[in-house]
Order: sequence, then structure tokens, then C-alpha cells
Amino acid sequence: VASMADAQKKTSIGQHYTDVSAPDRDGKELALSSVVGPGKYVLLDFWASWCRPCRASFPEMKKIYARFKDKGFEILGVTNDSRREDWLKALEQDQLPWKQVIDEFPEPYKPARVITMYAAPYLPTLILIGPDGKIIGQAKDKHQLVEWLEERL
Repeated sequence: VASMADAQKKTSIGQHYTDVSAPDRDGKELALSSVVGPGKYVLLDFWASWCRPCRASFPEMKKIYARFKDKGFEILGVTNDSRREDWLKALEQDQLPWKQVIDEFPEPYKPARVITMYAAPYLPTLILIGPDGKIIGQAKDKHQLVEWLEERL
């Protein structure tokens, strides 16, 4: 409980993001710090291949990404899949154009590392990080995300 409260405090609005890295689809480590930077708004999209609401949201997310990507918007998908092959199959089926990493499960039957660090309460969870590296907030839905991006980009 204490570690969850600490994670929530570290990832609350206005806090500087916590840098993490995880393997991308090619198995290379991709650090969040390589995506976040001046002029960029980065969305951490926590999802999983088995999460129906997550995957149902992808057509709309593709439209949002296409609309804002040339204005400084980037998405880093963080899957909560424990089986790499399920994740890769979902990526192939859904043809997601943004960066993707797979979360790590350091202990069997325990929560994944990155989702725990960001205290993501459910899937999907959308966390927007600003160009200054500070957390803007956790979007309740795609409409709120679009409102935030329209205000800023």
C-alpha cells in the first residue's frame, strides 16, 4: 500500500515524469526520456492485447495521432501483456503507427513494473506529459485528450 501511495504521489499532476525503459518490438530498450522533450506532448497509453476497450479505442487513437503528430504529439504505448507473442500479434493486427514497448513482469503473478510505477489504475490508462517533462494529467477518455491537445497545440 505504501509503494502504491508513493507511486501515485510521484505521478500526480505537475510532477516530473519518472523515466523508464522497456523493450520495443525489436527487443531494444526504449527509454521514455528519448521520447519526451522540448516541444513534445507525450501520451503514455497503457493497454494490453486482451483488453477489449483498449483495442476498440485504437481506430479513434489513430485519428488523434494523425491529427496532432506533426504538431509535437507522440504516443508511447506500454502493453501490460505477459506474453510477448500476444502483444506482437495485436500490433500486427491493429497496425499501430506510434512507438510501443512491452512492460516487464519481474515476479510471476505480480503487477508489471512500468504500470506499477505510474500507478495506472486500469486499462486503458492515458497519461499526458508536457514538453517540460511534467505530468499534465490522466485523461478520462479520448475526448478529454483531444481537448487538452487542442488547447496546447
